[in-house]
Amino acid sequence: MKKIVVLGGGPAGITAAWVLARQGKEVAVIEKAPHVGGLAATFKRGDYLLDYGPHAFHIKEEYLTELLKKICGNDFRVIPTNTYVFLKGKYFKYPLQLSDALMRLNPFLSAKMLLDYFGTSLKEKVKPTKSIDSFKDWGVKYFGKSLYNLCFGDYTERVWGMSAKLLSYKLAQQKLSKLNLGDIVKKLIGIKGKEQKAYFRSYIYPRGGVGTIFQNMAGDILKSGSEIYLNSEATEIRVDSDKKRATKVFYESETGEQSLECSAIISSIPINILTKLVTPPLDKKALESADNLRFRDLILVYLIVDKRRVTNFQWVYLLDNRFTFNRLTEQKNMSSDMLPEDKTALSLELCCNEGDSRWKTDDEKYFEMAKQELNKLSLLNGAKIDDYFVIRVKNAYPIYDLNFDQKVDAIMAELSEVTNLLSVGRNGLFLNNDIHDSMEMGLMASKHILSNHWDSNEWFKKMQEYIRHKIES
Repeated sequence: MKKIVVLGGGPAGITAAWVLARQGKEVAVIEKAPHVGGLAATFKRGDYLLDYGPHAFHIKEEYLTELLKKICGNDFRVIPTNTYVFLKGKYFKYPLQLSDALMRLNPFLSAKMLLDYFGTSLKEKVKPTKSIDSFKDWGVKYFGKSLYNLCFGDYTERVWGMSAKLLSYKLAQQKLSKLNLGDIVKKLIGIKGKEQKAYFRSYIYPRGGVGTIFQNMAGDILKSGSEIYLNSEATEIRVDSDKKRATKVFYESETGEQSLECSAIISSIPINILTKLVTPPLDKKALESADNLRFRDLILVYLIVDKRRVTNFQWVYLLDNRFTFNRLTEQKNMSSDMLPEDKTALSLELCCNEGDSRWKTDDEKYFEMAKQELNKLSLLNGAKIDDYFVIRVKNAYPIYDLNFDQKVDAIMAELSEVTNLLSVGRNGLFLNNDIHDSMEMGLMASKHILSNHWDSNEWFKKMQEYIRHKIES
């Protein structure tokens, strides 16, 4: 029997499969990992439940929040955001409040940032920048050079491993809010300025870890009679060249090569990998574009600490260049139910590229590096570390180089010719987004298929508009 095949059991893929299965459709999920949830999974190590780095379901669209509550039942908490950045030896609430930073940083540095900002603003009014191509161009235009370098530029280059001049301005447009320092200065001297763009102040977190959401969905999918194949990787999508429809999916499982006849495919695997699975092959331009799309990989170092808690924050961004790691998380501050009462767990993360020196660095060296970084933060204060381990994660973040969007468009143009194939999610659409966005895209994909008249050409047009909105809003 032909089934709707879902490639990838991350937030987008498993959400789409869940909706379709509940509507009586025959679904088969093919997932490479031994678990569902992708990077938003929760894993067990001894007596500890841990996430793959920090994850949060922000309270945004009401219908998504209600959906999540339905999936989790009463097994969740609504938690106020308690995130910090560490900058110039001080902790600042995240998102960084510029009025707070200007008051607490060295006054000469604060004055320089203000002068740079107002000088850049004046220059823009007199002689506007003709074109903005890179992350750095965008950041300097809207923040001034000093503030940009201090809070965004240096950190961004450390995270992405490349000059910010080689990163697209669309990354800055998506990740950074335009600030009006004029309004901030007005507030500092007691004059009311315009409100700056607000960030999310609370989020929903399941007591047993973020992965509970997707484990519960998977349970419902299996109860409906549909299938989930873990430890399985798609190897080929066979397309009828006359009808331009995908007819069969081949995948490698623990028992060897398998195949499934399909009525439709929803893919949430990396779009560059998806492009190469289609046979007969897509055109040369799409394949070349796929070869040139890149993802940033991730190293996660976990420390089990013999202490009830080390901090009171959920995670902290390490902005100073004297740090090697990018971010620190304390899992217990997201849910105390995930760890023994007298222990806590910290995770530190840094980005790399698979096969580079960071990827190949041995675990013991990362353990030593983690202890050194924590000493810089004065956090352990003699607390004993009972255990540590290191996890390497592939394809964590899409890299927005200067022409990534042209490559994605070329791929989408070709994939849209396969009339029953949809691509969705962070990796499937090469979009730096959050869990709630991926789940939203999964819902959109399932509704698209459940409509009586649909095709992938219409879908990819809708997704291009969705991506544009996510980046520019």
